Amino acid sequence: MMFGTIILVQGTGLYTGNFLKEKFLEDVVAGHITTTIKIIRSAVTLLPPEQRSEFIKIASRGKWNLWTRQQLLQGNLSPRFFFEDHLQSRPLADIPEFPSRRPPPPPAIHHIFPHLKERVTPELSSTEKFSRTLNESFDLSEAPMIRKDLHNLIARVNQLLDDGTRVGISQRNNVPLMYLSLLPEYNPYNNTLIKEWLIIPLDDIEPVDASIFLFAWIAMTSLLLLIAGYFGWQITTPLMRLSQSADKLAQGVHAKVVPAGPYETRVLGERFNAMLNSLEQAKTVQQTLLAGLPHDLKGPLARMRLRLEMTDDEHLKQGMSNDVQEMQNIIEQFISYVRGSDPTRYNFQPLNLNKWIDERVNAWGEASKDIVLKELTQHPLWISADTLALGRLLDNLIGNALKHGEPPVEISLTKHKDMAYISVADHGKGIPPERREEALRAFSRLDSARTKTGSVGLGLALVDTIVHAHQGNLALNQTASGGLQVDIYLPLITTPKVK
Repeated sequence: MMFGTIILVQGTGLYTGNFLKEKFLEDVVAGHITTTIKIIRSAVTLLPPEQRSEFIKIASRGKWNLWTRQQLLQGNLSPRFFFEDHLQSRPLADIPEFPSRRPPPPPAIHHIFPHLKERVTPELSSTEKFSRTLNESFDLSEAPMIRKDLHNLIARVNQLLDDGTRVGISQRNNVPLMYLSLLPEYNPYNNTLIKEWLIIPLDDIEPVDASIFLFAWIAMTSLLLLIAGYFGWQITTPLMRLSQSADKLAQGVHAKVVPAGPYETRVLGERFNAMLNSLEQAKTVQQTLLAGLPHDLKGPLARMRLRLEMTDDEHLKQGMSNDVQEMQNIIEQFISYVRGSDPTRYNFQPLNLNKWIDERVNAWGEASKDIVLKELTQHPLWISADTLALGRLLDNLIGNALKHGEPPVEISLTKHKDMAYISVADHGKGIPPERREEALRAFSRLDSARTKTGSVGLGLALVDTIVHAHQGNLALNQTASGGLQVDIYLPLITTPKVK
């Protein structure tokens, strides 16, 4: 998301810059050119006509030219261009790129240009046209393709000119030429109107090379992505480690993290480690309490049993004996939970789960016909297990089903992908889905009436602890009849070689 945001912002900036260039920068350039054209036009007009061509040549270092034509104010003669070194002529109307003709001068034109009487040669015939272009010949027979940006620029300049000046564009030998009309001057001796065009090559005006800007944009965007990636890595790496440690904590494994990255992630890692320390201390206190309590209660319970044997009141004897038995069951649950919660007490060995389940369920079946081995796969399933802990697991599930559910208790063993799948189901009322997570917590009793049976809420918690110690998973589901179904998945191992 961060990288996408950077690319989006940079792309928007590039588009905005290009938009501003087209809409505003080009207007600024066109306005500057318009002002320059007006200055050039006025400056050239101040020169005597016979000196303009030479002056323009010298001032522009031979790059600019001046075209001149005389147009009769009476008659139907078509105006033509004549060059001093090129006799070929061509009608003006055949040149589509050339600017439009200027309107005829007003009757008082000789008052506006009084210098023409002294500076125009009187020997020129009334039909002669002349050019002040020096040693240049132009072939305008074709109209090559002209760059679009120049066309747009000339069109914009013509829009900004408000004094009758016209600007056109053509191209010769792949060189774009700009035609700038000068003020018309009246020649009273030949009754002609002198029109002059300043020809300016635009070969020095090259289109902006956008590749360098694109390269700079790509380089800057790449640099920003690298910087963002580095800071993102500095932030996400500690968070990923913290997430992995949190997942392990959910499985009962306390894995501390190394505080790293920015200040915030370092503080978060330190707080997480402090929480683990608190949990470990609480777990140590709990295990110490659970381990010491049964030991401390064994003495009083033994004395109570002795006194019960000495009493003659059978009614009192029977009631107290039941209470003592429940207390003994509670002590055994404490002892089993402490042993199941201590990883150092496990002794893992390869176990043929098919054979073990069959023997264990048959042993229960001899004591109660309500225990049924519903399904047993014929494919050998080997796991790494502690048989004592696994026996407590299965005994706890069967006992819990007989005590809180309804018979029959159905046990199944199958293979699911690369896992061994054990299912223990009863036909009781089950556990509501919203309370199944609570049922797996230690000392959690879903029914207050269970206190009368000597249950302290460690049965399913012990089962879940043993399953996680075997790197497996446990899930509480519901049977078709509504009873509780406990599904256990244990990882398989390769079949051990028989020595």
